[in-house]
Amino acid sequence: MFQFEGEEFNLIIEGKVELRYGDERYILEEGDSVYIDGDIPYSGKSIGAKQAKVLAIAYRYKKEDIIAFCLERIAEFKVPRYIEYVDEFQRTASGKIQKHVLIGATEDLTADCYDRMAAK
Repeated sequence: MFQFEGEEFNLIIEGKVELRYGDERYILEEGDSVYIDGDIPYSGKSIGAKQAKVLAIAYRYKKEDIIAFCLERIAEFKVPRYIEYVDEFQRTASGKIQKHVLIGATEDLTADCYDRMAAK
């Protein structure tokens, strides 16, 4: 079980994950997302035929730290170029993120984002 200070956002990119959060158990599938309060113990594991891919964003880190973490673990071309924190996502009735709303919110999607290439 993990615990930390702050909050974490997890988005299931591919596969299926069993999340144990406190005394509760959830099955998350591709496109599902969840906010986790770091004060409550949690654990997650991939279930199903293929290995799950999860995007986890912890709000206690600076954008530069997220980039550094990714660069240590994955190929540079896979590391996100732009990072933007948002307070909340528009969701469907079933709780999935409405990605088209994010994309259509502004003409220049990168205007207010941290750009790791510009920081070099």
